[in-house]
Amino acid sequence: MAKFYYSLTIILALFIISSCAPGSPPANLSIYQVNISAEPEEAGTVSPTTADVDDGEEIEITASPNTGWLFDSWQGDYDGNTNPATVRVTENKDIVAVFIKREYPLTISIEGEGAVSERVIQARTTDYPHGTTVELTANPADGWVFSHWEGDVDTDGNPIQITIEEEKEVTAVFIPREFDLIINIIGEGSVSEQVVQGENAVTLSANPDTGWEFVEWRGDVTGTDNPVELVMDEAKEVTAVFERKQYPLTVNIVGEGTVSEEIVQARTTEYSFGTTVELTASPADGWIFSNWDGDLSGSENPVQIEITEETEVTAVFEEEAVFFELSTTTEGEGSISPDSGEFEEGTDVELTATA
Repeated sequence: MAKFYYSLTIILALFIISSCAPGSPPANLSIYQVNISAEPEEAGTVSPTTADVDDGEEIEITASPNTGWLFDSWQGDYDGNTNPATVRVTENKDIVAVFIKREYPLTISIEGEGAVSERVIQARTTDYPHGTTVELTANPADGWVFSHWEGDVDTDGNPIQITIEEEKEVTAVFIPREFDLIINIIGEGSVSEQVVQGENAVTLSANPDTGWEFVEWRGDVTGTDNPVELVMDEAKEVTAVFERKQYPLTVNIVGEGTVSEEIVQARTTEYSFGTTVELTASPADGWIFSNWDGDLSGSENPVQIEITEETEVTAVFEEEAVFFELSTTTEGEGSISPDSGEFEEGTDVELTATA
């Protein structure tokens, strides 16, 4: 028996030493799986198709349409139409890249180095005889900047919207960047660059992701103007700061009771976009919780709600029914109907005495 306990002690010691060895993952580290698919499958590809991500880490997902198709939006456990998109992982996620058929005669050419992404704003239907409206976004390659559009569109705006009423051809012109421009991002969003024609300057536009808003520029550009023009007379560095949109949660009471709020899942300490709040309705004495109204429905209690916009909720309480016991007695010979029972407060009871 002593030899058995001695062997067990050695095994436990080796287990403790190995678990504390350098390079061993923390015992409380959660790893979630992200699965990404294309819909329909023949329309395009996604990257990555699957990934194991540490809790709280971010992953970049990209949808690449095949010829004749366009990327439309992300669905499933992530919503939006930014591509590529950055997703923070706090649970297992199944994300779908939705593609749509390209059914309009638009030829896009590239001059320089870059790419053009297309997004249908208004598809042609029997109610809209003017045709399909498409948004074109010019995305320069590293070391290049977007200059202007040529062909059936003559502008330096970016992005632009074009209505397809006949066969059209558009060229996106990119030019080499003369000076290095380093752009940093704080938060979630992107910055597009556009050369100012005839000037040694570039226009910077801050584009927040869904649920975020642009706050300010830092570095060689300061302030809150957006877009902003930057003179490129030397190498420069600019930082675009984005913050989560803040939304109020208004809780109303009908009846007598209270509602307590508890943040279940938040990215900041405030009720920002994506915060999950648990609401618990607590009735006062003599009252019962009935249901939720407003931006919530049903009678589940407690209930969780995700704050993605300005939200207003009403907790409805109803007075609890009070019952009293009725008992009767007789003197002499006869009966009373009813002779007893339990009745709600305020109920009129008719008694009949039978000799």
